[in-house]
Amino acid sequence: MNFITCSSKIATLTYILSSTLAFASNPIVKHIYTADPAAAVFDDTVYIYTGHDEADIDESAYVMDDWHVFSSQDLVNWTDHGEALSLDEFSWASSDAWAGQVIKRGDKYYWYVPVNNDDDGWFGIGVAVSDSPTGPFHDAIGQALVTDSMTPNETLDIDPTVFIDKDGQAYLYWGNATDDGIIKMAKLKSNMIELDGDIESIDTDQVPSFTEAPYLHERNGIYYLSYAASWPERIDYATADNPMGPFTYQGTILDADDVSSPTSHQSIIQYHDQWYLVYHNADLPDGGEYRRSVAMDKLYYDDEGNIEKVTPTTEGVGTAGLSGEYLIKNEQTNLCLQPLHSNGYDGSALVQKPCDDSLTQRFIFHHTLDDKYQIEHETTHKVLDMGDGASNNGMGAVLWSNHDSLNQYWNLKSLSEDESVYAINNAQTGQTLVSLPVKSQKHQTQGHSQQQWRIVRADTVQIEPLNYPDTVLSYRANGVWLESSPEPVTSSEFHAVPGLADGSGVSFASVKFPGYYLRHRNFALYLEYDNGSDTFTEDATFYRRKGLADDSDVSYESYNYPGYYIRHQYYQLKLDSESDISDNSDATFIEVKE
Repeated sequence: MNFITCSSKIATLTYILSSTLAFASNPIVKHIYTADPAAAVFDDTVYIYTGHDEADIDESAYVMDDWHVFSSQDLVNWTDHGEALSLDEFSWASSDAWAGQVIKRGDKYYWYVPVNNDDDGWFGIGVAVSDSPTGPFHDAIGQALVTDSMTPNETLDIDPTVFIDKDGQAYLYWGNATDDGIIKMAKLKSNMIELDGDIESIDTDQVPSFTEAPYLHERNGIYYLSYAASWPERIDYATADNPMGPFTYQGTILDADDVSSPTSHQSIIQYHDQWYLVYHNADLPDGGEYRRSVAMDKLYYDDEGNIEKVTPTTEGVGTAGLSGEYLIKNEQTNLCLQPLHSNGYDGSALVQKPCDDSLTQRFIFHHTLDDKYQIEHETTHKVLDMGDGASNNGMGAVLWSNHDSLNQYWNLKSLSEDESVYAINNAQTGQTLVSLPVKSQKHQTQGHSQQQWRIVRADTVQIEPLNYPDTVLSYRANGVWLESSPEPVTSSEFHAVPGLADGSGVSFASVKFPGYYLRHRNFALYLEYDNGSDTFTEDATFYRRKGLADDSDVSYESYNYPGYYIRHQYYQLKLDSESDISDNSDATFIEVKE
């Protein structure tokens, strides 16, 4: 049995960015179409609340039925928490899950959203509430907070934004320029679900060319009201010394010509002393007015407090790093880490056992903006700890409850040509995780293989087509395609699990996005979130059959369309009848386990 300790590191190690790392790029969400981002920072994590564009490529109208939540600490690796809120939650709503915003008050999270309200005009603004920033959210009132009859012929009641000032007073802003509409605003009571006083107006002399998407933030005592202006929309802003105004127009933050979508919608946040503009464009493949994508760039102020114009980038923001579930395998022993005890108590030692890909050998890597990692054990949810930061050589590494101290953070240094082998160094002491046959009070090494750890994806499969061996199946927002160099590589990695509709079949779950599966829809393959419906589970279930072109390989027959197989055509993955597949190698695949 090999115990895991930490020792002082002497050898100089070179850090090489790995192709297995996720790199910053815009748009930041690539697996689905997203719009109208509302960003917020809660507990040192950035959350982005978005609408979900689901219009087909030939549709010319918004199809939006739910909202998603994404979170990140490094602004590169984004967790999709799925459908945190849907139209079904509002009994009085009929359609149109459009742009909203979330704010925290006390220990509750409030999501203000506009939806079609047939009972009272066109749009109303509802409020959903949750105990968690990722939901689930539920209707907090049972009816609309703002209805069309409250603003007759004054504005379209959409795009709510909410702001809590330093004195605790909350404000709600909303509006759209349809039929000469203007920005409306009102104070909120402390319960966040009632208006406090009259609804007031911010006229267009304060916000020239106003179209929609008001958003308020404060910096150094200045209140910045940004908004979408004109058509196609740019992002302009005005300032005031009071949340209620009056506001003075200042200029443009984001030009319309710089964004590929005719609509624009923004939020502005500060994270780790840097300001960011979060907005949407249409830059994903097959993107457009009704198929948008969220992006993020740095935002700066001049010495007078004016916002400098933002030029969108494809590079985006954030720090490249690993994220997700891995095995940690020692290069010298070829054994994998796991806790000595499985009962999850604090202080459990780490030992090495033959790698079996079991849950007890899996660790979740959480990456931060300053390039540190917390390493969380999959089943106990304890994190890798240096034993209260003790710095003596041979100090045993343990699992401990997360108290977010520096001795529970680690730096990774790449040691291999393929950038899969790392030294794991404690962020507080600088000591290196090392494999020893027995516990030791003192041990130093020169960076030999006992200090080297191979970070291996857990229980992961890639799917290669038989006749295009240099490609793998990879998902994008517009479907599943053959890619020779998928970016990120996680878009080609799946867990093969028992079929959702029939356990004797197989379903392919995304490694990167828990809850997402490959499914067929309209005879094309997509990666989509499991909404729990019978239709979804059936569409996401397949049977492994002997390969149509080579019985040593595999073909995938649909559960609910017997005789139909997954095949590729012009690099896109589809479902087709066996009789219509002229080349059986197009429907024959090889499962490659990592």
